[in-house]
Amino acid sequence: MPRLAAWINARFKATIYEDPYSPFCLLADNNADAGVIHEYLDGYCRGVPPLTVVRNDVYTRLAHADYNKGSALAEIARRQGLGPEHIFAAGDHLNDLPMLLQSRARWLATNANAIGPVKDSVRRAGGYVSRHRHGRGVADALGHFLELAKGK
Repeated sequence: MPRLAAWINARFKATIYEDPYSPFCLLADNNADAGVIHEYLDGYCRGVPPLTVVRNDVYTRLAHADYNKGSALAEIARRQGLGPEHIFAAGDHLNDLPMLLQSRARWLATNANAIGPVKDSVRRAGGYVSRHRHGRGVADALGHFLELAKGK
């Protein structure tokens, strides 16, 4: 971790800290810096399996690859006795991608302010990309899927 912190601190204005869930957390000054740092951390993680980068906007942390929003959603579903056919999932950033899969949820959605890779992933999976932003986009997606369900 000191090597990572030194590389980042020499090049960017960022806050590096740890929390109970990760020994390495980062708050970048802006998205451009966060993107460059993310690429560097991805390279580092390739050499330390199963470590991975989890990013949402300017926030980044290192985590075990098996623990993400997708595995959390799967565990909640398992505990509730639900299969993916009964689950709706919506997200807007990179940390949501492991959850936005047909193997995790039947109904996948994102909103207008989602980043490109999330919109692309949802579209490829046959999900819904709302033209509305934030919570209104999620509500729109729920309405879309409820209308589809009524038509069946």
